[in-house]
Amino acid sequence: MNTSQRKLPKALIEATKVHIEAGEKSHDQFIREIAYSLAQDGDSVWKGLVNMTGGAENKAKGTYQPVTFEGVRRSAGNMLNVQLVSRLQARKLRVDKVAKKYWELVSKACSVAWDRHERETIDDDGFIGMEPVQYKLQDLAGMGAVGRLGQDILTTALDKGETEEDFWSAVADLVSKLGQVDWEKRVDNPWVATGAGFAGATPLYKMLYALVYLDKEPGEPMDE
Repeated sequence: MNTSQRKLPKALIEATKVHIEAGEKSHDQFIREIAYSLAQDGDSVWKGLVNMTGGAENKAKGTYQPVTFEGVRRSAGNMLNVQLVSRLQARKLRVDKVAKKYWELVSKACSVAWDRHERETIDDDGFIGMEPVQYKLQDLAGMGAVGRLGQDILTTALDKGETEEDFWSAVADLVSKLGQVDWEKRVDNPWVATGAGFAGATPLYKMLYALVYLDKEPGEPMDE
């Protein structure tokens, strides 16, 4: 008997709905299933990086899981609206495969930030150690911004040609520009000065869009 009632994490609620609402034909359920595929499938670059329950137990164990399932679901929803899903399906493209391939291309274009790295540190006593470099790409703001940009990129790619080869060539070309982004969390880095969580995703998205489509970096004036 649960005598101490407390609110369930949104991530746990949404992860549970993947199973209990299986077979439902709504767009919301479709997005949950795409998000579950991103989080759990072995061919997804997000495999192992997602906290499925939203609880603190994994953080306490030191497991590196920078986003919750709810974050993945929201990001997938921002990328794959009803219209884009319909266009992908009309081209006989499996949407779950498209989502996973998009993030795979992102991980390769931004491999330094995706794979994580450590740097040498020296404490006040002169002892040398190593600590992980903090990057914004895999946190909620980064995932939210890059996911939202995915809607633009996939839509553009659909307009580039009729074949699947044309589609993926266009996606890869646009995603490759993200390799110019400095994802490291530093106070002097304008790319990451956008706030945390999904609140920071919108300004970051605007910077990424300007880079990919206008070849503009942070601080560069926009053409009139």
